[in-house]
Amino acid sequence: MECERISDGQLYAVKVIRPVTRYLESARIEAEIIVNIHKQDKRNESHCVRMLEYFDFEEDGKKYMALIFEKLGTSLFEFIKANKYRGRNYFKPGFDIETIKIFARQILEGIGYLHDRLELTHTDLKVNILTIARKHTIKTYRYR
Repeated sequence: MECERISDGQLYAVKVIRPVTRYLESARIEAEIIVNIHKQDKRNESHCVRMLEYFDFEEDGKKYMALIFEKLGTSLFEFIKANKYRGRNYFKPGFDIETIKIFARQILEGIGYLHDRLELTHTDLKVNILTIARKHTIKTYRYR
C-alpha cells in the first residue's frame, strides 16, 4: 500500500504482514536479508528495493508486521497488463528492444549480485515483483 508521511508529504510503499505465524516468520527473515543486502551494497549494484524500516504493531489484539520501502513506480506486470499483454500498441507504447535489454541486464546483475556476493538465491522472481523505479531502471524485492 502507498502511504504518505504527514510531516513532509513523502510517499512510501508499506507491506503489512497478516497475523499468521508463518507469514510473520518469513517476513522477519525477508527483512533481515534486505538489511544485510543494503549493508553490503553501498553503490546500489544489487538493484534491490530499499527498505527504510520495519516494525511490529498490534491491532484488535492481533500482532502484525510492517515493512516500509522506498516508493517506486508500477510493477512490470501492471505495465504489461496496461498494454493488453502486448509489447506495443497504437494507444500506449510498450517497451522497445533497447529498454528490454536494459531491464534484462539489470535483473541479471541483481541476481548475480545476490548469488556471487551474498550467496543468496532469489526464489520468487516474477513480473509482479519487478518494479519500474524510473526510466530504464528496474528493482526487485522478495528474497529467500
